[in-house]
Amino acid sequence: RGLGAFIKKDLEQIYVPHVLIDKSQKSKELSDPTILERLLDRTTDSFSILVEGNAGSGKTMLLRNWAVNLAKFWLQSKSERYIPIYLPLGWLERVCGKGPWTKSLIELAAQRYPDVTGRASESLMLALKEAMKSNQVVIMLDAMDEISESVLPHLLDWWNMIHTSCAKCPKVLTSRPSIHTGGVSVDNKLYVRSFSAQQ
Repeated sequence: RGLGAFIKKDLEQIYVPHVLIDKSQKSKELSDPTILERLLDRTTDSFSILVEGNAGSGKTMLLRNWAVNLAKFWLQSKSERYIPIYLPLGWLERVCGKGPWTKSLIELAAQRYPDVTGRASESLMLALKEAMKSNQVVIMLDAMDEISESVLPHLLDWWNMIHTSCAKCPKVLTSRPSIHTGGVSVDNKLYVRSFSAQQ
């Protein structure tokens, strides 16, 4: 399930690097596929990023690629790297429904990524809990534009809860421009440029 499918298919063979525009640095172009690693290395405090792009620009693939790479790095040197928690927000809406969203990230990760028994493995849960304590988790929330306007207030409340409870953990959101993002505060914005003919 989840990211395991991408690791098995070797995402590197099909992934096309993106060009991102850093809106916090005078629209500087960033083309390095390891931009997330650079962002993680350049700050010691919490930070949050909104990755914007038009439909079909590759936001989801970009976020999944970052998540897979972080997972690979963590498996190679567990104590020194970040563990990604990748959650599609459309899935989150289906799980949490129309009422208040109160589930923790650990609970949602357990539900999203079960093992063959249908439950999250104890080793995964232990690793996530330990990573949370040391702020070594990257929270990745994909496709904010897929959230219904009727549940947007619940998402914003949940985002604020996560922002507080995981204050020092990096967070990445994706969305189409100007869709439902008015109530979400982030530290930085990156814009995914549409693919060129050369790409």
